[in-house]
Amino acid sequence: MNTHRLTRETGRSLLWMLALGIGIVSLGLGAAVFLGNAIAHPLDRIGVRMHDISEGEGDLTVQLEVLGEDEIARLSTHFNRFVGNIRGILRETTRTVEELSRAAENLDTLATRFKVQPNDSKLMFLYSIPGESVNWNRGL
Repeated sequence: MNTHRLTRETGRSLLWMLALGIGIVSLGLGAAVFLGNAIAHPLDRIGVRMHDISEGEGDLTVQLEVLGEDEIARLSTHFNRFVGNIRGILRETTRTVEELSRAAENLDTLATRFKVQPNDSKLMFLYSIPGESVNWNRGL
């Protein structure tokens, strides 16, 4: 009888250990899936947004969502700052191009005021100051 009871207790202990082992493995797998999704899902969102920016019209007003204070949030923050810097560079470049365009128009206007006198081979330059007219004659 003692052997029968010992066998039964051993069997019951083995079942409990098996159940406990399956439970621990299940919890481990559940935690792995949860943590994997917690990391992969935000990275997928960032990847989709970056793909949209690179494949679209390059809309640099798009910002990545910053949720929390983890590494992914820091990545998003730094990316947003980087894109903001590029926007600033493009604004400055646009302003410089507009200034150069105005300067080129002014140079074109001034160039049309240069006249070559056919008989005396002198270059005459008329420069207009508001309210005045100044003539400079220079020999070539």
